[in-house]
Amino acid sequence: MLVREKNLARVGLAVVFLVGAVLACAPLSGGKAVAIVINSPASGSSVAVGQEILIDSTATANACVARVELAVAGVVVRRDMPPSGNPTTFRVSQPWTPATEGQTTISVVAYDVNGNSSDAASITLQAVSSGGVVPTSPGATAVPGATEVPPVTGPTETPPPPVTTEAGCTLDSQYVTDVTIPDGTIMTLGAGFVKTWRVRNSGTCDWDAGFQLVFVSGNQMNGPASVLLPAVAAGAQTDISVSLTAPNSYGTHKGTWRMRSIDGDVFGTNLTVVIAIPAPATDTPVPTETPLPTDVPTNAPTDVPTLPPPAIAPYTQYVTSQVNVGAGSTGAAIATCPSDSVVVGGGYAAKHTVTFYAQYKSGNGWRGDAKNNDGSSQQITVFAVCLYGVPGASVTQVHAQATVTPGDREKALATCPAGSVATGGGFHAYPDGSLRVYNSSKADSGEGWQSWVYNNSGSNKTHHAYAMCLSGTGGTTARILKSVDIASGSTGYAVPTCGGGSLVTGGGFAAQDDLLIYSSSGPYSDDEWRVYVKNTHASEERLLFGYAVCLSLP
Repeated sequence: MLVREKNLARVGLAVVFLVGAVLACAPLSGGKAVAIVINSPASGSSVAVGQEILIDSTATANACVARVELAVAGVVVRRDMPPSGNPTTFRVSQPWTPATEGQTTISVVAYDVNGNSSDAASITLQAVSSGGVVPTSPGATAVPGATEVPPVTGPTETPPPPVTTEAGCTLDSQYVTDVTIPDGTIMTLGAGFVKTWRVRNSGTCDWDAGFQLVFVSGNQMNGPASVLLPAVAAGAQTDISVSLTAPNSYGTHKGTWRMRSIDGDVFGTNLTVVIAIPAPATDTPVPTETPLPTDVPTNAPTDVPTLPPPAIAPYTQYVTSQVNVGAGSTGAAIATCPSDSVVVGGGYAAKHTVTFYAQYKSGNGWRGDAKNNDGSSQQITVFAVCLYGVPGASVTQVHAQATVTPGDREKALATCPAGSVATGGGFHAYPDGSLRVYNSSKADSGEGWQSWVYNNSGSNKTHHAYAMCLSGTGGTTARILKSVDIASGSTGYAVPTCGGGSLVTGGGFAAQDDLLIYSSSGPYSDDEWRVYVKNTHASEERLLFGYAVCLSLP
């Protein structure tokens, strides 16, 4: 299967290169396509009056991008052109500062060198006074008659000094803005919310996949101990989100988070989440006592039935576990889901010098085994995808194995039993690298999980595939594909995304030769999976396929 895909991909790439060499960026006639999408912030986000935000968008044009225009309430307020030349793809962050409270429509339009324009991409933003009420999620609402809580502004702590690495570059971060839940947002008891900061990599080191946001002090608000970050180049910026729950006590609550590198260095500015939960007003009238009726029937029932607890909407959450693996050694980590959830899949992340040779279900959690090929100790991260709010759900792990002769490729396929669906899966090879796992994904058809390997040793080898089979839900799963080309000598990633209200339960990959897979993970948002690779070929690009498994429930 993958060999055929690889050959087709190479033919397609050759055609692309020939076309690109002919067309380059010269103006074209005939009205070629122009398109633009807004990457962030999300439509419906709340922003503070007087606080600058960045509208981040990506424009594409067959005849090359000439400019991008930003409009506020239908009035163009900014025009930006590529810094040099006219590329076919242009990503730009355009600043805007809301001046008054209220809802505003933000639009961006791209133009190519021929003057052709894209359709407008639009979002709506709610501008509120800083420190005021920000209704960005259920529970983030005003409390009628509540005691006033003084407004709280964004991070004010003195930034710590940057951290200098052994490589001589510096690790540092700079807070840019609160994308959601500005500090001082008024909440209600127990309300769930997602806090998102915009942060700039202000150091000289790139942030590799595997860097984390970690909780360091204050009130954790039922959040995870750490959240994996995407790769961010020095000088670039990214949005970082963490799912939290407001405490069940009145007052002002604050939690502080910071960055942590793969080597364990904690660095950068303090990122704070500060929420206020006002106590109810004390002047609420006390109702007068109502006399009980005297004509209650003597045969009235005395037992009141106990009502079942309220149902919660199904959702997935990620649990992580980390260990340090010594130079040249093997190690394993197990991330275990809470007892009120079931594990449906899992993944891993580490530096590209670390090879994961096994991942599979362990109890109500996920296990990953890795070999550290680096000359120094490295941290590995394993995470489990935990499914909540689905009564009667259960997961069974199904196993299959196959023998591979020297120099050959072979598939092991674990098939789920009737009445269940595949939500994730894994594999088991060898720590010595004799089997290279290049495909671990939901089966091409039916319900199951496949693992393809290449035997680069001189003897027969056995490899294993594992399928996570979910039953008792009546749900269905789909495999979503995203393919990208990875330039020679570079790292890159694919981000397949679920949609339509479905839940990400797991993911996988398929990679051409020369691609080292060092992260297959999903805790970046609720609807995506990410696969990171490094292309070790000296001169040719390689094709990566990332897969997300998406669960739809009735």
